[in-house]
Order: sequence, then structure tokens, then C-alpha cells
Amino acid sequence: MLNVLLWMAVLNNAVSLSAVYRNVPARRRSIYHPSTVSGPCTFPVPYTKEFDIFCQLDYHKTAYICDPAGILSRTEVEMLDHTVRELNMTSCFCSSSCGRGRKKLGIVIVPAASINSIIACDSSLDYAPPTSLPAAAFLFAQLLNRHWSGHCMADLMIIYIRAWNPDRVRKPFIIPIYSHALERLQRYSHPTSVPAREPVLLALQNSIRHAHRLIEAEWTDFQTNTSIPQWAMGLACGMLIVVVLSVYTANCITNKLGRHPQKQRYAVSAFRKSSDRFRAGFGGGMMMNASVQQKRSVMMFRTFSKTPARNGTTNRL
Repeated sequence: MLNVLLWMAVLNNAVSLSAVYRNVPARRRSIYHPSTVSGPCTFPVPYTKEFDIFCQLDYHKTAYICDPAGILSRTEVEMLDHTVRELNMTSCFCSSSCGRGRKKLGIVIVPAASINSIIACDSSLDYAPPTSLPAAAFLFAQLLNRHWSGHCMADLMIIYIRAWNPDRVRKPFIIPIYSHALERLQRYSHPTSVPAREPVLLALQNSIRHAHRLIEAEWTDFQTNTSIPQWAMGLACGMLIVVVLSVYTANCITNKLGRHPQKQRYAVSAFRKSSDRFRAGFGGGMMMNASVQQKRSVMMFRTFSKTPARNGTTNRL
């Protein structure tokens, strides 16, 4: 009886565990072999069924990570997501309404790349053929960013290349690409060699933290450069006060000078009213003065003409 109970307990635990793990999605095998994703133009574009399968989005449930080979485990993806939250960014593999007003991020983990496939993808020859692995890594990131530009407007895209075909050379590179809202940081878009034994999670976390420091420093410098210095504000206020006082003083002087001509006009008009010359008119006044002078001269002439006659009579007597 005891053995039966023990077997029933074991079966019950097995059923419960199977029910728990039944909802956990298994890691899918990508329909693309690592050798076929060695060129950026072979990557499927976002918003397609092949893209979700290619990037294994159903497995790690993180929209901004594309991990075709399943290099990161779910635990590592959660740890990486915790680091990404410091950036306050959203996924670029979503519609325009997703995370509106926030910068967009994309992380791509490339299992292997090939210089020959990179050259084959660059059919337009917009870029010079790479002659070294760092140049090839940077060209790979630029071509992938251009390949997804119509579907993934990433402000920051981090590409991790693990190995190089055809000899599977283990020479990892990590390349951040700053564009769109972070275009002012484009000068920091350059490949960085990563030690082969360094975990992929640690390399991505270091790159994300470095990008976060650059964004914060650039934003601080931008605010400092665009803000108005205090001495400039004080000088502007002082000049404004001087202008106001000058206008007020000029207005007062103008008002005082405007009152004197009115007084002079009033005095002239009063003088004209009291003067006989201006009362009768300038011409009439001159005529009146001329007639008075003429009368005075006639009277004086008559006076002088009468004087000898009186003297003559006196002499006769």
C-alpha cells in the first residue's frame, strides 16, 4: 500500500512538472543555417513571418533582440533586458506607435559573417571593399542597417559578430551604429574587438552601458551649450533698462520743449492784439504813421513860415 502511494505521488509530480514546462516555448531551430546568414542582405526584413522565426522572438520574448543561432539563453536575455532598461528605449522591430517619443534600439547577434558575402551584398559599390576584419565588421553593420532602414528605424543598433567564414575564425567584433535621433553620436560608430573568451552577454552589457554614458554626456553638453549664461542674461536686462530710461528721458525732454513754443505763440498773439500797427494790419499801420508824419512836417513848415513875418513887423516898428 505504501509503495502504491509513493508511485501515485511520483506520477502526480511528473504530471504537474509536465504541465508547467508545457507552456515554456522550446528553442526553435532556425530555418536558416549559420552559413546562409553570413551576408547582411540575406537577413529577412522585420514585420514578416520569416523574421520572427529567424530571430527566435517567440523563444526569448524580447522584441529588440535578433538571435538567429540562439546564442543567448532566456536567463541571459532577461539580464540583458535589465541593462537595456537604463536606456529607456524601445524596440525598433515594432510599429511607429510602439513606444512613441522614445528612442529605438535593435540588437543583432550574428553567428558568422563572410567578407565575400559582404562584397556580394554591396552590389552598388557604395562602400570600398573591406581589406581587414574591422573594416568588414563595420561594413556589415552599415549594410544591415541600410537593409532594415525601411522597417527598423533604430536610433541605436548594436551588432555582435561572433566568427568569420569560411574558416570559422573566432574573432568577435561589436559595432554600435548611431543614427536618426542619435545621429550626433555617429562619430562613435566604429567596431571594437572583443576577446574570444568573453561571454556575449558581458560584451553586450558593456556596449550598452558605454552607449548610455555617451548619450547622457552628449545630452548634458547639449543642454550646457544651448542654455543662456547668467552673465548674458544680466547684460541683456541691463541694456533693456538703459533703453527704457533713455526713451523715458527723451519723452520728457520732448514734452518740455513742446510747451515753450506754445507760450511764445501766445505772447506773440497777445502783442499783435495790443499793438495798433498789427491791429489795423501791417500795411494800414504804415499808412497811418506816414500820414501822421506828413501832418507834423506841414505844421512845422507853417510854423517856420510864419516866424519871419512876425519878425518883420517888429523890425518895422
